[in-house]
Amino acid sequence: SSMQGAAAEYLTTDDTGQGKMFASECLDGLLRNLGCQNRGLIPGDEEAILKEQHTVATLVKVGYLSNDDERTKLVTSEYQEAAAEGLYQAILKYLGQ
Repeated sequence: SSMQGAAAEYLTTDDTGQGKMFASECLDGLLRNLGCQNRGLIPGDEEAILKEQHTVATLVKVGYLSNDDERTKLVTSEYQEAAAEGLYQAILKYLGQ
């Protein structure tokens, strides 16, 4: 598959805009730490996991296992740790710490 990169989904029905803001922070954290392609912010209104949340939430896509090059990276502990660190820093930034 030619699909590659990171993306973040959010609910467009969130009138506060916080979901999109949080998704943006998370995506920025992944892009900064992984240096991967930016697949952008995606409306995730059809995602059950987002619709069922009662708080700000995002669904991040760190990469695509269907892409051979990305799968090679995704299975390494270094890449996983870089993704986790990027998300951790994004959460801290969103929370204002």
